[in-house]
Amino acid sequence: MKTRALLLFICSSFIFASCGDDDSGDVNLDPTLLATWEREVTAARELADNSTEGTLPGDFFVGSIAKLREGIDLAQGIADRATEDIRIESARLVLQSALDEFEVSLVEQAIPRFSGLSSEVITTNPDAELSPDEFTVELRVKLQSYDANSGVANLIGTENQTPGTFNTSGWTLRYLTSSNAPSSHGTLQVVIGSGNDGVYWSVVSTAAVPYVLPLDQWVRLALTYNNQNLKIYVDGVLLTEGVSQPINPDAALGFFRIGNSAFKDGRFTNGIITDVRFWDVERTAQEISDNMEDYLPGPFSNYPDLALYFPLNANLGENIDDVTGNYKATATGLTWVQE
Repeated sequence: MKTRALLLFICSSFIFASCGDDDSGDVNLDPTLLATWEREVTAARELADNSTEGTLPGDFFVGSIAKLREGIDLAQGIADRATEDIRIESARLVLQSALDEFEVSLVEQAIPRFSGLSSEVITTNPDAELSPDEFTVELRVKLQSYDANSGVANLIGTENQTPGTFNTSGWTLRYLTSSNAPSSHGTLQVVIGSGNDGVYWSVVSTAAVPYVLPLDQWVRLALTYNNQNLKIYVDGVLLTEGVSQPINPDAALGFFRIGNSAFKDGRFTNGIITDVRFWDVERTAQEISDNMEDYLPGPFSNYPDLALYFPLNANLGENIDDVTGNYKATATGLTWVQE
């Protein structure tokens, strides 16, 4: 990584460069020390110019480049006013401090482990456009246990039911947990909320295939929907399909949620979810198969139908931006792991 290599070069130069003459009474600055300073501050400016802020591994946290430039300017001001070598040394220390702080703002590669009642990634604002008449959802999953505090565990969705009513809305992709018969652990279900019209929930399952999500194995899942027809793909292959009632979108409660349920009744995923893509069209089997890369390469403007994308391959803490720029989310109860 060029940016990180440059950062390591700058930091190393502080260790091995000559310190020059520390005589506080000497107004003739040591030319070797000055040359060292110029080399270091130039490299620091190049680092700021060549670094990228963002949410992907190798990026730096938003705002960190501006903060580095502030540190560089502060150090440069000290050097510009120096009349003795010790002031140049002070400038170098200020510059080193700015570089140290910049280094820890590097976005490190990591993926989220969901494992408890509070584990989830959820958009900060509800949006009915995340439950449209036609869409495709893709994600990669590695289950680590079928255990949960409910009979089902939600992988992803906008499913909701207004408290005290039968007004169901949204959709979810989920699996059966160890609370069910051993032969059905990991069976996939797609659930559609259709409102108050009698059939409150429509369910399409992989039970008849039969298929269950394995443990400790990466699987790429895809769900497509076109107002009534549902299809479930596993590793790019159509697994099953069925007919559903039309979806009931909910502009007030349609939060896009990863790894948990809006009901907060123990329906949490017990495993790793990453590479979450939401398209506002029904993608074909060929399109799904053609985009089986680990993560979509940018620029994301190349995908006009991609409405939301959380790669979830970097530890961004509690605040996670959708890389398409359309949504923001908060993450709670996660353990970020490297694999």
